Amino acid sequence: EELGADHPLTTRGLQSLVSILTAQHKLEEAEALCRHMLGHLEGEAVAPGERSVRRVEALGALAEVCWARGHPDEAEALLRRALAGAEAATGGLGSVENEGNQRSLEAVAARVQGLCQLGRLLQRSGRLDEAVKLYQEAVEADRHCSIRSAEALTGAESLAAVLQARGQLLAAEGLRKYALEGREELVGPRSLETLR
Repeated sequence: EELGADHPLTTRGLQSLVSILTAQHKLEEAEALCRHMLGHLEGEAVAPGERSVRRVEALGALAEVCWARGHPDEAEALLRRALAGAEAATGGLGSVENEGNQRSLEAVAARVQGLCQLGRLLQRSGRLDEAVKLYQEAVEADRHCSIRSAEALTGAESLAAVLQARGQLLAAEGLRKYALEGREELVGPRSLETLR
């Protein structure tokens, strides 16, 4: 059976290749592959939640390439576009109202991913106050969702690091505990991912 360009395994494989190409500084090739992947995702007829997740992933990969090429403004615009699409797919709902619907969960996951990706870019750009707000939104959405998001847990850890650097130790501690509990829930307490 053919997977197709919009299948999650196809897009993850393409993203892995983009990551390798970026690490090898083959940025033009990585960018072309990202734009190809994005073109397929925007042209295919897939369910709204599924499209949101893969579109956020594709735009995020392209934004990383743009960042590596020295185009931070374009990277930010791509991530804001991804986030806007993910927010539109959630219908403006945080997550609580949609917990039982798989497509809604996927749309919320895409929104959380978009918030965290943009937060990381803003953090790298030194725009910490903006990054903190996005990380807080992502963690709040994750807290109200019936399943934990690895992306939101990473966002919680990033937010904890910023707050710790600012001397807000109690808030940082709470976020670290939240992330640890979430990782244990996702992969188990003995996983290397949890122990890191």
